[in-house]
Order: sequence, then structure tokens, then C-alpha cells
Amino acid sequence: MKRTISYLLSGAAAAFFVVGCASTKPLPRAYLESDHEMAVDYSRLKPKPVMRDSGQGGLIGILVNAGRGSNMREKLAGIQGETLKELLRQEITKQLEKKFIIAEDKKDLILDVNIETWGWFVPSTMLGIKTGAYQCEIMGRVRMLDVKLKNKEVACVDLHVQKPLGNDPTPASAQEALLGASHEFATKLAEFLLQRKTPDGKILKET
Repeated sequence: MKRTISYLLSGAAAAFFVVGCASTKPLPRAYLESDHEMAVDYSRLKPKPVMRDSGQGGLIGILVNAGRGSNMREKLAGIQGETLKELLRQEITKQLEKKFIIAEDKKDLILDVNIETWGWFVPSTMLGIKTGAYQCEIMGRVRMLDVKLKNKEVACVDLHVQKPLGNDPTPASAQEALLGASHEFATKLAEFLLQRKTPDGKILKET
């Protein structure tokens, strides 16, 4: 019963994510035209992955997918939040270190990474019938805060990436998919911060 409740809460978290930033806010050019230190911080990242379905409702589907989620957690027990945090740290550093000085101290800019949910997505019907392969996914909101302006938010974007896991994931394929999803998450973030390119490919104009 606890696992079913947990599964329902994970769906609620995903629904909340749709609200996202009040508005997508690109980083002002001034921050790219001078040297800045940037510390990467995680305001939220669950210690364990969760499984999410298509969200079509239906009690039978919820129960069936809750069972799938339990099975996935047992098979992929080695995949933890610390694993994702380290992968994201490495990928974000590689993508942004050419423009920002990546630092430990929070005295200039803070890249606040809020991972609303991460884990496995399974497309399914109301009755829990699986309609496609599992996907590894990361959903989150990233904000840039200016410490010298009392942690004022100067940029904000919501990101959602998925990588295929196949129909019968293994620890090896899950690690590979998580690495791919982390790389894509960091790439989309860098494109947004440095090129003003939104996750759906639009280039935002200067305001």
C-alpha cells in the first residue's frame, strides 16, 4: 500500500512540474560578457528513482504500474540519486566551464538545480497495458541566482529529457540511459544559458 501511495505522489509531482517557471527567463547578456564564478547547487533531488506512467488515470492501471515500479526498483537498485547528482555535475561542468569559473563557494552566481522527478517512464493505458518501451527520464527546473543581488533569480528554465531503456532494462542499460539523459539535460541547459535557445528549439530575442 505504501508503494502505491508513493507511486501516486510521484505522479502528482510530475503534474506539478507542468506549472514550471512563472516564465522562462533567459540569462541577461551582461553575465556572459564578463567573468563570473558559478557554484552548482541542488535544492531537490530524490535519493531513489521513481516510475511514472502516461497519467491517464484508472485504478487498475495505477496498481499494475505500481507493481512494475517495485520490480524496476529491485532490478536497478544500484541507481541512486547520488549517481545522478555526480553525472549531472560532470556534464554541467563540461558544458559551462568555458564560460563560467566553476567554484565551490557561493559568492557570485548559483546554478540552482531542482530535479522534480527522475527515474523511469512507461507509456501505458488506463488498464495498465504497456504501449511502448521504458524510458529513462529527468524532469527539473534550473535557476541562476545572483548572490550579490541577494540571490535574485536572473534566469530560469524547465527541462524534461528522456532516453530509451528498452522493454527489459538491465543495470548496464540503465546506467547508459542515465548517462545519456544527464548529457542531454546539461546540453539543453547550456544552450539555454549561452545561446538563449529554449528546450523546444526557439531562440529568444533580447528584451
